[in-house]
Amino acid sequence: MPNVLEVEALSVRLGRTVVLKDLSFTVAAGDALAIIGPNGSGKTVLFKALIGAIPYEGAIRWAPGTRIGYVPQKLDLERDLPSGCRRCTALRWDSTSMMAALNTLALPIAMAAAAGLVGCFAVMRRMALASDALAHVALPGIAIALALRVNPVVGGLAALVVGILLVWALEHKTRLPTEAIIGVVFSAALAIGSMLASGEELIEALFGAPGAVGAAESALGLAAALLVIGFIWRVKSRLVLALISPDMARTAGVDVAGLDLLFLLAFALTVALGLRYLGVLLMGSLIIIPAVTARQLARGLNGMLAIAATLAVTATLVGLYAGPALHVGAGPATITTAAAFFFLSLLRRRV
Repeated sequence: MPNVLEVEALSVRLGRTVVLKDLSFTVAAGDALAIIGPNGSGKTVLFKALIGAIPYEGAIRWAPGTRIGYVPQKLDLERDLPSGCRRCTALRWDSTSMMAALNTLALPIAMAAAAGLVGCFAVMRRMALASDALAHVALPGIAIALALRVNPVVGGLAALVVGILLVWALEHKTRLPTEAIIGVVFSAALAIGSMLASGEELIEALFGAPGAVGAAESALGLAAALLVIGFIWRVKSRLVLALISPDMARTAGVDVAGLDLLFLLAFALTVALGLRYLGVLLMGSLIIIPAVTARQLARGLNGMLAIAATLAVTATLVGLYAGPALHVGAGPATITTAAAFFFLSLLRRRV
């Protein structure tokens, strides 16, 4: 009988850690294959690689016309949902499904727009590399949250806030460069997080794992993203004045130290919003790359903000839809798209 699935030399790596190595097998039509192993052995990683949800090396070939059904380990469904098994398995694309899809897209769109706006001021503050490192501070918080069976986004946000407060306090008390302080905090956070998280959990923390989002998490995330967007838009003039001349800003009545803290907290909140979709390794890139691209194309501050937000949203949507279709992770697809926009902007700039 023909094979419905052929896997050759499948490998999944996490940095220098090999989760799956040179795995090969075939599944013929009509066969039943069971994957058995202890927790942390790579079962979930294997299935996610088979459906193209995470990056992998090797070859995975499905027979043409194969329909794949995948049920995640966790589903955010209300216990009293008035629906039976037959109804759940017979759902079709209707107006309710369309509204659900729009609700699913609302959070990543708002998150990406916030990332674009925050990134503009991070670039102007010369925090391009520091911003990417700062996103890694979330890792130990995610690991602790997973150990306590708490939403990892909550743990990541808590770690980011602690890290931001530490960076801000050291910056104003020691007068050390912000980049140097962030480098120290980043190194410590990455080491602690790597020790606390296991293989599969670490992969999701580093690269993200887009999936179903509960109604409460979606509403809170959307409110947080709109809060960041509103904050940046309201204080943009004060942020620019503080960048040009802190002394002039103080003379104008701007609390420069307090404004710096609020901006860093907005940065932390934005990173936390994107952890589910991009993980700690790639979220900083979504903040920086669209902003750098916008700086190449825009002629003024408002134009830079608008272009950065638009590029970040576009890259996120392309990643969410093109990633699974190309059998790559949504996070890498998003950042690759954003990087492509940047290189195209260089060509346009020359012209």
